[in-house]
Amino acid sequence: MLKQLTAIALGAIAITHTAHGAALSFSESADGSSITIGVNDFENGFSVNGTEIQRGLNNWRSTTVATSATGVSFSGRWIDLGASGSGSRDIYFVATNNPGIVTDVLSLNWSTDGSWGTLSGSIKSLGFGSYFSLPSGVPSGNVFVAGKDSAGIYLGYLGGSASVAVAAVPEPGTYALAIAGLAVVGLTARRRRAAQA
Repeated sequence: MLKQLTAIALGAIAITHTAHGAALSFSESADGSSITIGVNDFENGFSVNGTEIQRGLNNWRSTTVATSATGVSFSGRWIDLGASGSGSRDIYFVATNNPGIVTDVLSLNWSTDGSWGTLSGSIKSLGFGSYFSLPSGVPSGNVFVAGKDSAGIYLGYLGGSASVAVAAVPEPGTYALAIAGLAVVGLTARRRRAAQA
């Protein structure tokens, strides 16, 4: 059983690396004073406020920066393996106690030219008194609760066109629960084998 689970996990890892792209995550502190940015697979580098924090494959890095009304800027380049296209997306962080009030706006712009993908964007902290109501019609996949959710973003390609998927990133407790569940399954299998012997 353990060998089968290991083979499945290794197969999943191999599959995720056949489709090439770059990954990011953004999470805001509950008090809105800082944002943590995690990045991976930006072969030509990823910078936050002009400082490179990540370069290369399978090299996950993160940094925490103070939010400000002037904004936090970021940019990066990744190999897109033949995709071409462009797009943009605004992601809204809303107040923990009032999910209809926007506290920060994350703006993404990306383009690919068939060789390289380029991402640029900014995070603007609105500051108390500058908050506004969440615009109507914003898809739920573009709204995250400050201090609770993380915006997970994958920049890749699909059928020759650039694609961006935004989804909530599981919290560390979710991973801990999954690992604990696998441990219980492993211990149960081990006890059954010992009882049969």
